[in-house]
Amino acid sequence: MRLLKPHTSFQGSFLRGLDEFATDEERQSWLAVWPDWKDSITESFSGFVDHILTQETRSLEGFVCASTFWAVDSGEVLGRITLRHELNDSLRRVGGHVGYIVRPSCRTKGVATAMLSQLLETERAQSIGSLLVTCNEDNMASRRVILRNGGCFHSCLNQICGQPRIMRFWIHRHQDPIDLSRVEAVLFDLDGVLTKVSDESGNFLWLRSIEKDLGITPEEVSCFFREYRSGICRGQRDTRDALSEHIERRSWPVDANEFLSYWHQMDSHIDEEMVSTVQALRGMGYKVYLATNQEHYRMHHMWKTLGLSNHFDGAYPSCQLGFEKPEPEYFALVQILVGLSPEKLLLVDDTSSNVLAARECGWSALIYQHLPQFRSQVFEFLYSRKNPTL
Repeated sequence: MRLLKPHTSFQGSFLRGLDEFATDEERQSWLAVWPDWKDSITESFSGFVDHILTQETRSLEGFVCASTFWAVDSGEVLGRITLRHELNDSLRRVGGHVGYIVRPSCRTKGVATAMLSQLLETERAQSIGSLLVTCNEDNMASRRVILRNGGCFHSCLNQICGQPRIMRFWIHRHQDPIDLSRVEAVLFDLDGVLTKVSDESGNFLWLRSIEKDLGITPEEVSCFFREYRSGICRGQRDTRDALSEHIERRSWPVDANEFLSYWHQMDSHIDEEMVSTVQALRGMGYKVYLATNQEHYRMHHMWKTLGLSNHFDGAYPSCQLGFEKPEPEYFALVQILVGLSPEKLLLVDDTSSNVLAARECGWSALIYQHLPQFRSQVFEFLYSRKNPTL
């Protein structure tokens, strides 16, 4: 059995698999289409395959880019497995990085275990580093698949009354080795690396009590950022003006200044141990910078008011550059501003798409998971370079 990209040559087998499913929910899972797919799969199978393949590079509101594979043996499609390239708020709770399904006639034969095992060896999965995989608490078969592939139990989440709880597992993979031998500058992402932004369930910390404090629901806040985030993070829109416009249209019970003040106050959980590690690198002679997608007002608050400027040699927020990670233009501009060749630059970021983009631009890059991982994989090596006799 091999994992292969969807292809029209498997049309007959794939459709036979579809016919085996008894419920619409399972049929939809087998197809793995997004809501914007409206055509008939039998009338336009090539269009269906193209739709699945383009999910790797395009985005749709509420969805993330994903790579889908079919498990094929002797020309028969046995199962479908999908790797989501990153997590959004919903996937951090339920769904995770991986989704899979096996056609009924092929179950209890180890197909799911083999699919997940092969997926974990793909370049994309290796670059992500640690994968979140979830299943219903009463799904013993899926639980065994996850555990056989090295899943470490993390937590259980309650669902609505009567629904089984969601079990959440992490599968930790070794990342591709990175060349640190020529690194002279380390560029750190802000949120998720230098600050703690969400709890273990993926909920933003600063939104936990916003409805009680300001009379605005987290969903309403998310609606604002979905509409305006790109413009304000690229410096094309003033955040206060965008907020005022949105508040007037949505009749929020606060003004823009009140919202900004609350946001900045509640979303400032700096990891002091990580900051101390940054200072240690700087003390060894490495240049250290912030490389972050941020809008102007929060960047000013973190940089000036909270004093991150005291610990870094500079900052390159997207709102000043006009581009965001993972756009290659962002990395090209930062490289020019830092004044070093790409092999001398190391990005530390918690988003896999940013890490992949940095590597494509010639940088070294690391998926940040937690401080002990960073210290063991990066800090100790960089320290030994400056202290070769120790």
